[in-house]
Amino acid sequence: MADKTRIQVVYMTQETHLSSSDDSPATLADYWIKAQPILLSFVRSMIYRFDDADDIVQQVATIAAKRFDDFDQSRPFIPWALGIARNVLMHYYRDKKRHNLVLIDNEIMEQMTSTFADNPPGNKDINIALKRCFTQLTDRARNLVQLRYVRDLSTQEIGDRLGTTSNVIAVTLHRIRSTLKKCIEKQIQTSQA
Repeated sequence: MADKTRIQVVYMTQETHLSSSDDSPATLADYWIKAQPILLSFVRSMIYRFDDADDIVQQVATIAAKRFDDFDQSRPFIPWALGIARNVLMHYYRDKKRHNLVLIDNEIMEQMTSTFADNPPGNKDINIALKRCFTQLTDRARNLVQLRYVRDLSTQEIGDRLGTTSNVIAVTLHRIRSTLKKCIEKQIQTSQA
């Protein structure tokens, strides 16, 4: 993954003219190397398909490079980059909505953006917390998560398999995501204390 980050940064600094200042590309590269794992974790927490998540992070990198002159370097870079990621994700979900695939609501998106901006954990911290929290879910909740995000079934398909409506599945998955979010935040706070 470090090689992929270097490739992205080299591409951004060589192919995009950022400003007249000679140190801007290096500064962007330094910021990006620190922010990329956090951005990837954030995007992956919002999208169940890792291929799409990687594409979105690449879009965020491209936009950050093009707009780096607008970045106020007296402020933290990660919240700025998370704002770009949130906007790219909103566009992604608008496209999915056009295809009748509503996957996440704006409230969850805002909560997650705020959580990552206020307390950006390392990728390793999130993965450890997610694993712990996932094991604390009920068997039914784990099964729903696996059907939705591993097997990539729609809420309608899951509802058909389980003999319930897609709305019940969607609400249940929303509650599971909220439970996981709270658990992950608690785990990270505990590990950082």
